[in-house]
Amino acid sequence: MPDKIAGMTKKSLFALFGPLLVGACALNSNHLSEADVRTACQATVDGYALTRDREDADGHAALFAPNGTMTLFGETLTGRDAIAEALRRRSNGPTVRHMTTTAEYVVTGPHSASGINYALVLTAENGATPPRIPLSGDSLLAVARYHDTYEIRNGTCLFTSRELFADFFNPK
Repeated sequence: MPDKIAGMTKKSLFALFGPLLVGACALNSNHLSEADVRTACQATVDGYALTRDREDADGHAALFAPNGTMTLFGETLTGRDAIAEALRRRSNGPTVRHMTTTAEYVVTGPHSASGINYALVLTAENGATPPRIPLSGDSLLAVARYHDTYEIRNGTCLFTSRELFADFFNPK
């Protein structure tokens, strides 16, 4: 490497770009930090809510490892195809919105983590669509907790398992 590139020394180039390179490599190392896990896995949790609410079955399933599992109301789905199909079956129902709130993440191995995530799940009557869906006492479907396990590779966090626990549930 020449001593200068575009008038900058190797030292000044590293000072400028070094932190970016170190940050980009952090999730590829064998030592995940809590901050790395929080950043990567929170994006996956947020993606879950967004793809579910937009009824994007393929995008939703892509957030899971190929043989990942999702357990909802006692039914366990295994694999991306089963997870996508379950969302397609539910997409003719009422409008749903997930609002994620509190999250806790724990590094459990070189490429794995676990987490607990809370969400408020709101629903509308069949046929009501955004914007301006009336909010009522019946709109809150559940205060839910998700227990998750994750696989983290190359900066990407995927669910290996996700299980729903409805702590408060409105049977309507």
